[in-house]
Amino acid sequence: MRSNKCPACPSKKEPARDKTSLTCRVQYLNDIDPFAYTTSFPDPPRPPLHTFSVTLPIDPFAYTTSFPDPPRPPLHTFSVTLPLINQLAAVHRLLNAPHRLDDAALQLYKDGDYGSYLDLEASISEQQEEFEEFQES
Repeated sequence: MRSNKCPACPSKKEPARDKTSLTCRVQYLNDIDPFAYTTSFPDPPRPPLHTFSVTLPIDPFAYTTSFPDPPRPPLHTFSVTLPLINQLAAVHRLLNAPHRLDDAALQLYKDGDYGSYLDLEASISEQQEEFEEFQES
């Protein structure tokens, strides 16, 4: 028998899911340097280029450097019935990506695992097998 409760929230019923849309986090990868800090926010602060004289003894816990955490990828809601090519411009604007729209592609990604690239000419509902295979692995 299937439970109607959400495993993350045992006291609440599972939320109803909209079958015409898919909400997920989106981000872009910089192909030139995939390890670059790819965001539209300014770079984290860098230490000043000065020399300091320090009097001993040094307390190792007295000096801390805090850098801001990278922002979480924003949420975007896709229509499952429209071709992805018609929705790509909205994702491009949301991310403020520096890439040309003609060079963009969509790839599934979850918890460090890269999935297949999606066909931009097809809708999400037409590529349901790709999502199911990715969820199973």
